[in-house]
Amino acid sequence: MLIGRYTLNARSNNMFTAPGGLVAGQFYLTQGFEQNLLLVSQTDFETLVGHFRQLSITDPLARLLSRLMLSNAVLLQIEKDRRIHIPASLAEFAQITDQAILVGQGRYFEIWSPKLWQEQETRLQDTSSNASQFHLFQIGFA
Repeated sequence: MLIGRYTLNARSNNMFTAPGGLVAGQFYLTQGFEQNLLLVSQTDFETLVGHFRQLSITDPLARLLSRLMLSNAVLLQIEKDRRIHIPASLAEFAQITDQAILVGQGRYFEIWSPKLWQEQETRLQDTSSNASQFHLFQIGFA
């Protein structure tokens, strides 16, 4: 399970080192939904692509989602050195320069610029908004 939050410092231009034991193997890196990036295992990314194949090519929203996720995707081989190279176009989109925040989401990681992650944290710490926003989710321990 991919959990936790980690600050990554750039080793060189758009090259970051992931914490030990978290990320190894083949991953896809692509544009996320909130000016962030998604780092998804190859297996899980292929599962997502399988869902896109089930959508209608005539549906404009389906095409838009497919373009968002697939046209920006790059395959990364993350070796024992744990280096993650973020292509310039994706780094620019997510406003990532010399630091990045790696945020576990269970099956994948989000990668944020520190500035944009701080905005997310501010939203997450608004307890009154959280109570009203999340009440519709049926989440429990059953």
